[in-house]
Amino acid sequence: MRIAIPGGGEVALGKLIERSRIPVPEAPAAPASPGAEPASEPERAKPDLDLTDPATVERLVGNYEEQRLAKARAGDLFTLAEMARERGDVDQALALYLSVPKDHPEYSRSRRRIGWDLYTQRLSEPERGIAFVNQALFTRPFEENSWQDLARVYGRTLGIHLR
Repeated sequence: MRIAIPGGGEVALGKLIERSRIPVPEAPAAPASPGAEPASEPERAKPDLDLTDPATVERLVGNYEEQRLAKARAGDLFTLAEMARERGDVDQALALYLSVPKDHPEYSRSRRRIGWDLYTQRLSEPERGIAFVNQALFTRPFEENSWQDLARVYGRTLGIHLR
């Protein structure tokens, strides 16, 4: 399957999967001498943001979009899946969400998107979505909307429409 990349062009899904492998971080180095404490990073001061200022909000939104495009261009499967879902390309979004590896930080969220948004809402097949919301819940039970999505998908299988 060919996947559209922001800014133009297409890449084979297999190539994206190869490129998106997340490197395993190395273990921290042992302290220099016995009993020595590892050096800690200085605490960073958080800037005060005025969210009522339109220029500040525009700058923050612009930074978010730039970062998102950079992640997509780098081949981040979850970000590409989100973009495909937003433009209504269900087949491409499904293929990309299914390709998000278990060690990806957005794995659980990708499973929720498959179960609730794609299978239940867009394809009207909530029975197929059950396995995916279950996977999301078992992976990260305290993630933002895991329980809500589980209830909505199960509700739809019974003919109950929860928001």
